[in-house]
Amino acid sequence: MKQVIGFNKPTEPNGYLSNWYAAPFTVDGKQFTNVEQYMLYLKAVMFGAEDTAAQILRTADQTMLKQLGRLIWNANNTVWNGLRQIALCKALREKFGQNDNLRAQLLSTGDAILANCAGKENVFGTGLDLNADFANLHNWNGQNLLGFTLMYVRDQFKG
Repeated sequence: MKQVIGFNKPTEPNGYLSNWYAAPFTVDGKQFTNVEQYMLYLKAVMFGAEDTAAQILRTADQTMLKQLGRLIWNANNTVWNGLRQIALCKALREKFGQNDNLRAQLLSTGDAILANCAGKENVFGTGLDLNADFANLHNWNGQNLLGFTLMYVRDQFKG
């Protein structure tokens, strides 16, 4: 049975895997503080919320970023749902590609299953928190898109 590594918040064990973990990276000449900021920025640009996109670039505050994300009112969720994993993959490649120490940590997970244990989050997460039996995949009620995308990116870095 494969090892399962759970993660959630940046301040918790394996927090470097979180989208909120501060790990600056640059994409197309723009500096991002973390993956979540990149995802929100891309969503705002994609759906024509240019003012919101500019505000997203100017803050690293998690509460403010969440509030700004809610201002992207004209987003087509069907379109976004189709593109978000591609965007996530690009952001994670940049985060770990531009931060050698984080890439080494990611690679040190070997072939373990990476489980985003962000409570009720059932798209990017397992739908479980770190106190649950997340090592038993039968307990998952979420898609764990973040965890599986991290595993894909890890495999790309392995060569």
